Amino acid sequence: MKESKFSKNLFYIAILTAITILTWIGFDVYRAFNKVEIPKNVQEQLTPLNPQVDMETLENLSKRLQIKEEEFILPTPTSTPTKTPTLMPTPTPTIAEAESETPTITETEGM
Repeated sequence: MKESKFSKNLFYIAILTAITILTWIGFDVYRAFNKVEIPKNVQEQLTPLNPQVDMETLENLSKRLQIKEEEFILPTPTSTPTKTPTLMPTPTPTIAEAESETPTITETEGM
């Protein structure tokens, strides 16, 4: 009786282990097929920077011409006159105008 209980428990453990292994393999295959590829321009942006500071470039930057704020020539804003729209009332049609604009039906021969 002990052997059958032991073999039954061993059978359950073997089944659960097989399910776990198959699930693990299935998820790995799924992940391999759905792997996201990083675009080339993003890969270039992710390259590590050189930690060495180029002292020659820094010296060239300090030697550049520096313009003070007083030396800037900024255009002065000028106001341009703008036209303002004027409201004009819409004329209302009179009864005589409305009657003359009604379509008339003419009969043609052959119908």
